[in-house]
Amino acid sequence: MTLFLHLTLALYALAFLKYMLYLFFRRDLILRFGIGFTILGILSNTALLVIRSSETGHGPYFSTFDNFIFFPWIIAILFLVVEFKHKIEDLGSFILPIILVVLSFAYVTPDVQGEFLKAPLWSTLHRTLSFVGYAHFGILFGVSLMYLLQEYHIKKKHFGALYNRLPSLEVLDNVNHKALIFGFTLYTLGFVTGSISSATLSEDGGLSWNMQGTLPLVAIWLIFAGLFVSRIVLGFRRSPFAKWSIVASVAVIIALYQHIKLY
Repeated sequence: MTLFLHLTLALYALAFLKYMLYLFFRRDLILRFGIGFTILGILSNTALLVIRSSETGHGPYFSTFDNFIFFPWIIAILFLVVEFKHKIEDLGSFILPIILVVLSFAYVTPDVQGEFLKAPLWSTLHRTLSFVGYAHFGILFGVSLMYLLQEYHIKKKHFGALYNRLPSLEVLDNVNHKALIFGFTLYTLGFVTGSISSATLSEDGGLSWNMQGTLPLVAIWLIFAGLFVSRIVLGFRRSPFAKWSIVASVAVIIALYQHIKLY
């Protein structure tokens, strides 16, 4: 398993390097290498997850170590989907650093087997939906950075190479809108299935939450519920939305880390 952990990190790092080179030198061959290394990284990450699951006997997201190898896999797949669907060729320069940072935490996290839960179906749904929701928030963070960078060039009238290489503000704002809708919806479903799982696991059929571990998840939901209402109801868009998306994403990272630490 250690071999695939090293290989996965190396492949994602090579993909990031290629995307950065493409951002500045604009060669199609470099972009193909970036996409290719990302796909190879996903395949290696998949092998890592399969090996981990065969060792523990359950899904690869029941311990802190599991979380740090599962989340990069989810966000890498989503990143490629967004890149191909919206033709944002430089997205890798902003998303792959997130993947590399999260995966790096696996090196400093004890490799322990998570406790197998009595209600694996609801627990699996809870974790899967939640992590896919987190991945959308990761996309929201990266695209918001691109938006603010592009807006800066427009305001300063720096219509140089980087301005021409980044997508339009309209495209980026549209991707942010979709990332928020899907991310918030999936995370909410993950939260609901988590509640069902807790009720299933309790002896009396009632909710049996570890409040210390649950409060960060409630905080994450409230943060993005606020962002959701601001966008859909109050019409928060463009620069203000991008700025608050970054602030909210950082807050989510802190809250998620606090939650993971307790499990």
